[in-house]
Amino acid sequence: MENCGPFELEQLSLHELMPFWGMLISWVGMEPVYREMMEAGLTESEHMVLLRLRRGACSVADVGVCLFISHSAASRAVDRLVRDGYVYREENPSDRRQKVVTLTQEGEALAGSLEAIMASGVETLLAPLDEEEREQARRLLIRMISAQLPRLESLRGLMAGRDLTLTASARSGTNPLVDRVSAL
Repeated sequence: MENCGPFELEQLSLHELMPFWGMLISWVGMEPVYREMMEAGLTESEHMVLLRLRRGACSVADVGVCLFISHSAASRAVDRLVRDGYVYREENPSDRRQKVVTLTQEGEALAGSLEAIMASGVETLLAPLDEEEREQARRLLIRMISAQLPRLESLRGLMAGRDLTLTASARSGTNPLVDRVSAL
């Protein structure tokens, strides 16, 4: 695979190209993010919690469901993030049994930095494309992401012990990702 040149790549099917694409995303997008995470002392779960919280506050249980991890794993990740000053954990005023988790300013800055690092790395993959091709790539990504949203919501429902339909927030238009993709 590593010895393929442009001509050899032209001969490959889309299925055969996927391993190359995965490696490129990993090398140029995620590798710099992992380096930054290591410097900050973050685990992958903690990184995902920070990214989830950029979309808004949620309960520890919701963190677990969103990230497909157990409640105890989500709680441990949140505990470490609280200890390191990246998130606040407060009692939910409408349900004192729940804890609401929000980003601190430091957590917001770190999550934003990690997202920017990934975007910057992946942006290099788009460099060979002209504006029309970039727009076509954007539209195709929206289409692929949109097609997977119901599946992701169903998986989250399974993780939370809910039915296999979209969550009420997704159906009602209060899911920010669904709203953003649907608006395009």
